[in-house]
Amino acid sequence: MKPKIKCSAFIALFLFLAPIMGSFPILAFEVITIVGEVNDANQIVADGEIYDVDDTPQGDDLVKNYISQRVKVTGTLRTEEDMRIIAVTAFEVVEE
Repeated sequence: MKPKIKCSAFIALFLFLAPIMGSFPILAFEVITIVGEVNDANQIVADGEIYDVDDTPQGDDLVKNYISQRVKVTGTLRTEEDMRIIAVTAFEVVEE
């Protein structure tokens, strides 16, 4: 192919794919900090909201060793259907 035809083909392909790729949702994870109580169902209850704790080393430590304690948790939040899932990156026990 001649260079001019290659360039034109590339531009046409780009102009075709750009709107299609732009319509896909971006997988964004929101970093949040919540204060709530750890329950025995691997969840944190904060302000009436329930957050399932994702399987991470910090999350596993939290749900195994701090049940019924009030904690401040930082992590990334994602939603799947109607569930809020937090991947814990750090936590600390909060004195009441």
